[in-house]
Parts: sequence; structure tokens; C-alpha cells
Amino acid sequence: MDPQRRDTDLPDYALVERRQMLRGTGLGGEALERIQVGVVSSWGEVNPASVHLDRVTQWVKAGVWAAGGTPREFVISSICTSMACNDR
Repeated sequence: MDPQRRDTDLPDYALVERRQMLRGTGLGGEALERIQVGVVSSWGEVNPASVHLDRVTQWVKAGVWAAGGTPREFVISSICTSMACNDR
């Protein structure tokens, strides 16, 4: 993927709206100019296998910043099969 590629097919108002929405999440000028990198985490307090992933995610995000990107974290559900079953 070309890092210089822009969404040229979108109308100007859509690009402005997208930029303002990202500013609303706390991103500033430099962060908006970098390539956006999604960092997925399944961190949660319910599953013992994922309780540490918030710390791992922070390290991954630091690596993305160091490599010149802007990390954007999003979380997915993680359900431990032992916790999800109810045999009553």
C-alpha cells in the first residue's frame, strides 16, 4: 500500500468530517498525518487468558508510534469457555 495514497475518491466534506471525528478522539496534527494502524485487543477481566493483554497492547502501540504510525486500539470480546458454560 502506498503510504502517500489519500482517499481522493471521497468528497471534500467527507474527508473533513473524518478528520474532525479523529480530532474528537484526541488526535492532533502530527498523529493525523501518520499512517493509521489498527491494534486489536481482547483484554478483559473475565477471562484469565486475556487479563494481561492491556499491557501487551500498550507495548504494541508504542512500537507502532516508534515505527512512524498512529495506533488506533479497538477491543473485541473474549469469553473464556469455562466462564460461558452453565451446567445447572
